[in-house]
Amino acid sequence: MTSGQTGYLQTLQYPQAAKSCPTPQIQIQKIGEFYYYICFDQSNKYFGQSQSFQDLFTTPTIIFGDYLSNENTHIVYDSNIYMNGTFYVIEISFSPSTNIVLVNMEYNLYLIEDYLTKVQTADQSFQDISSVKLNNPSHIDNILISDAINFQNITIIIAYDYLITAFRYFNVQNLTELQSTGETLPFIDYKTFLQHENIIFIGTSQYTLTYISSLNKVNITKSSNALQNSFTLPYFHIIYYAFSYSFTYQVFQGSTQKLVNIQQLLNHTCPPQFVPDNSNTNCVCRPNSTSQNQSCPCNPGYIDVNGDCQQCPSNCNVCTSQAICSQCSQSYYLTVQQTCVSGCPQTFIPDSTSKRCICGANRKLQNQSCPCNTGYIDVNGDCQQCLSNCDVCTSQAVCSQCSQSYYLTVQQTCVSGCPQTFIPDSTSKRCICGANRTLQNQSCPCNTGYIDVNGDCQQCLSNCDVCTSQAVCSQCSQSYYLTVQQTCVSGCPQTFIPDSTSKRCICGANRTLQNQSCPCNTGYIDVNGDCQQCLSNCDICTSQAICSQCSQSYYLTVQQTCVSRCPQTFIPDSTQKICICGANRTLQNQSCPCNTGYIDVNGDCQQCPSNCDVCTSQAVCSQCSQSYYLTVQQTCVSGCPQTFIPDSTSKRCICGANRTLQNQSCPCNTGYIDVNGDCQQCLSNCDVCTSQAVCSQCTQSYYLTVQQTCVSGCPQTFIPDSTSKRCICGANRTLQNQSCPCNTGYIDVNGDCQQCLSNCDVCTSQAVCSQCSQSYYLTVQQTCVSGCPQTFIPDSTSKICICGTNRTLKNQSCPCNTGYIDVNGDCQQCPSNCDVCTSQAVCSQCSQSYYLNVQQTCVSRCPQTFIPDSTQKICICGANRTLQNQSCPCNTGYIEDAHGDCLQCPSNCDVCTSQAICSLCSQSYYLTVQQTCVSSCPQTFIPDSTSKICICGANRTLQNQSCPCNTGYIDVNGDCQQCPSNCDVCTSQAVCSQCSQSYYLTVQQTCVSGCPQTFIPDSTSKRCICGANRTLQNQSCPCNTGYIDVNGDCQQCPSNCDVCTSQAICSQCSQSYYLTVQQTCVSGCPQTFIPDSTSKRCICGTNRTLKNQSCPCNTGYIEDVHGDCQQCPSNCDVCTSQAICSQCSQSYYLNQQQICVSGCPQTFIPDSTSKKCVCDLNRTQQKIKKTEFANNFNNITILAHKKVVPFV
Repeated sequence: MTSGQTGYLQTLQYPQAAKSCPTPQIQIQKIGEFYYYICFDQSNKYFGQSQSFQDLFTTPTIIFGDYLSNENTHIVYDSNIYMNGTFYVIEISFSPSTNIVLVNMEYNLYLIEDYLTKVQTADQSFQDISSVKLNNPSHIDNILISDAINFQNITIIIAYDYLITAFRYFNVQNLTELQSTGETLPFIDYKTFLQHENIIFIGTSQYTLTYISSLNKVNITKSSNALQNSFTLPYFHIIYYAFSYSFTYQVFQGSTQKLVNIQQLLNHTCPPQFVPDNSNTNCVCRPNSTSQNQSCPCNPGYIDVNGDCQQCPSNCNVCTSQAICSQCSQSYYLTVQQTCVSGCPQTFIPDSTSKRCICGANRKLQNQSCPCNTGYIDVNGDCQQCLSNCDVCTSQAVCSQCSQSYYLTVQQTCVSGCPQTFIPDSTSKRCICGANRTLQNQSCPCNTGYIDVNGDCQQCLSNCDVCTSQAVCSQCSQSYYLTVQQTCVSGCPQTFIPDSTSKRCICGANRTLQNQSCPCNTGYIDVNGDCQQCLSNCDICTSQAICSQCSQSYYLTVQQTCVSRCPQTFIPDSTQKICICGANRTLQNQSCPCNTGYIDVNGDCQQCPSNCDVCTSQAVCSQCSQSYYLTVQQTCVSGCPQTFIPDSTSKRCICGANRTLQNQSCPCNTGYIDVNGDCQQCLSNCDVCTSQAVCSQCTQSYYLTVQQTCVSGCPQTFIPDSTSKRCICGANRTLQNQSCPCNTGYIDVNGDCQQCLSNCDVCTSQAVCSQCSQSYYLTVQQTCVSGCPQTFIPDSTSKICICGTNRTLKNQSCPCNTGYIDVNGDCQQCPSNCDVCTSQAVCSQCSQSYYLNVQQTCVSRCPQTFIPDSTQKICICGANRTLQNQSCPCNTGYIEDAHGDCLQCPSNCDVCTSQAICSLCSQSYYLTVQQTCVSSCPQTFIPDSTSKICICGANRTLQNQSCPCNTGYIDVNGDCQQCPSNCDVCTSQAVCSQCSQSYYLTVQQTCVSGCPQTFIPDSTSKRCICGANRTLQNQSCPCNTGYIDVNGDCQQCPSNCDVCTSQAICSQCSQSYYLTVQQTCVSGCPQTFIPDSTSKRCICGTNRTLKNQSCPCNTGYIEDVHGDCQQCPSNCDVCTSQAICSQCSQSYYLNQQQICVSGCPQTFIPDSTSKKCVCDLNRTQQKIKKTEFANNFNNITILAHKKVVPFV
């Protein structure tokens, strides 16, 4: 037994009691102003009534009843109801009955015989309004009815019907029946049924009842929970219908109070949080817990786990599970992993107010760690700000993720527009290489096999890695070689071999590159692809034994060998460098006899007479050429001379018919003329003629003309010669070809022969000579001189001034021959292999197969950086090169690579250090910090016309290849405008983001030397930050939730309070807590209050009004055993039950039946002071007649007390 604990039955010892009643069939309670002693013993059913607790056991008023039951203020026996000393008669419409039992006072439910009946109050009687027959064959004795079960929208009661052998379910408001679904409640007997609210135990099985409003049905589910044993209750008759699990018998007074829990009566377990003591008779607090307010919460550092107090994590006072702490011990701080540490982990700092590890400055909690805020980086534990427009960085100068609308460059900075050769990637938010480009050394050159053409990477030729244009390769892919045509091949063409070092096709052994091919070197010949050496002194040969061109100073013989001196009958040809036949000789059988028509005279071939094949001297022919005939003058003619005919046998000319040889001719006989070989008769007056129309001697008195005709008078320019009988030439004339031209030294001028220039024999005009006189020589100017002019010499044969030694006539002068130069009038030989020179040491045009270099000498192979020009025969600069100071550097805009090739610089670049890096831009272009050339400098840069470089604009300084504004300036539309005063970095001219030394940034983005109220200076971030226990809101720092500002310090509000007006008065509670009228916060509102989810306050319940910080029921209402305010009787302001009034409303008076009336009944008068109906003077209050009680003690029914009121 345990004394003084709520929820236990108290046993009192009264040895002198008037009546005795065995426990537990006894109840003692106070109803109104009376105390009641109620005995439910099977053989002794009665109740006693007394105004004194002590008198209740000694001199009570005893009332016996066959059927006895009670609940709160009601005592029901037989057909009567006794409430607060007043008896009511139950009037039943369906049958008179004396067996009436109270089932539920709240809903006016009674058991009348085996009818479950709902009644209503009418004056001093109860009348039934509805009833349900339960078909109990034994009537009341073994009836089974549950307590009322409250759901959200309905309250039901369960009763067992013996006729249909099933439980039935009724709405307590009108006793309408509901159907059930789910499991079916089994029936064992009326004593094996335990109920607690909507939980029912039958035997060892547990069932849960719920209400399905949409179906208007009761749903029954069977649970796995069960009692340890099946209990059979003591024989209490119909107690079972009203029994509620875990309720307790109780009393309200007594000096030695001992309570027994009904669970012990049923041999059941202790209530939650309690365990049986060692004697198994008392319930004590479970281990690791302490008794508080009738419960046993776990001690600090322990948590309830399935009813047991398990230890929290180490150094933890309060935890939500064995692994999760919510409040640490003294000197320990709660981590985000809900563990307790004496020192917070890295990136966290201890908060002495909340006793938690919170994030440090410029940090935010993410996934149980405190990374630096966006735009900051951890530097030795401090969050330092990243570069401008950077969200994530790996150091203060290296960004890894940019802000919105910015892109990350390869220099790890953030830009709004990507640099040249880069493009923005919207997915990765980076500046990536454009199409067909790859990142190298922080730039994006075109990929291997591509070339930059106006910013686009165009593909090179097939198998080419590096090219200078789309058609010209400079470096081939792996396993390919560069040809001289700048293409790539897997196998080099004939005469070339692959060079594994340079990856080029180079000339093979004993070969040299010429005109994009590799012929064998001089002195070698290609034999099946190998260059074999030619004969000695041979430069070019067709086989190893046959030379086709000899070395310098050697000549090629007809035997295809090389000699320094040609054999007899041969002469050296200095041009062809071969031994050729001498003049008028022809090669026959490797010798050079004189040509047909020539005769060897002392080694020289002198010409025979014309058309003569064989002669005996230069003037005497002995055999004519084919188709020619030998004349009598030992000359050769194709047709025999006139008067002769050819003799095919002798190959000679003989006289024809009518002819006779005379003086080596065959004239026709006199008077005849030879006509086509026939002697035809001559012309008239002609004695001798040469043709029928040509006379040679005229008859007497006639003169022979030069036309061989005979005339009596001579023609113009002729005069008759009486001696010769011919027409002869006039003065200063001489016959020539049937005419009389002027004599030598004369010219015909209008029929007269005028004299030519001095010393001129033949002239074409008086000023132009064509043949000079004896001892004079004709110049190229058609004049005659006795001594030829400079560079000319006199030719005694032709009588002409001809070119001197090693000279040839050109344009009326005699320059030196090819390979010679005039030195003081003599043609001296030029340098070796030189055709034209300006001095004996300076050549201007080289010989065949040689090229003129810039030193004016001739070479067979041009020096490095030069290439041979086969057209001009000079060494010219190679591709993309220009001559400067006798060398060929790469042209402007090109750079020489390791192979000696000039590769193009970046676009618009004049001088570069590599194909990707420029050092001097072209005209109208400027050099950027990325070493590229642009026509317009990028944003933040300006062009410098002197250096031709993009330099930083005004108020800017170069940093990481860009020109941000100087400290204290901001870029506004490209101009650096000054930031606000004392500001180093700003986002606009009015908004600062970083202040100068000794200044702090306010939330208004201005700079101050002292922070405003509620802010404190942060020396790390150089900002005005919120003070302790404050958070920034709308540019100010109010105290955090749960704190209040007290003289500038944020002091903690009461427990579980978010907003308070002082440290002791709360105005708004935390989540899941409600504000009481005492301005404190509670998780559950105190009695008479209910939580308001809207205002988060504890407000008065229904029909209650706040008074003096409590919520009594409103006037006209009374609090029932459930704590609900039920309406008093009509016109009643204060009542002791819903049926008994103690104070009436205005203008109403309380009568003896505790009812309020506007007019007092007969013999009573209204008392304005007490507001009651009191007896009129000289009258005595009439007592209410009491109903006779039956004295049948055989079948008394006992009703157990149903409701629990905590014992005080």
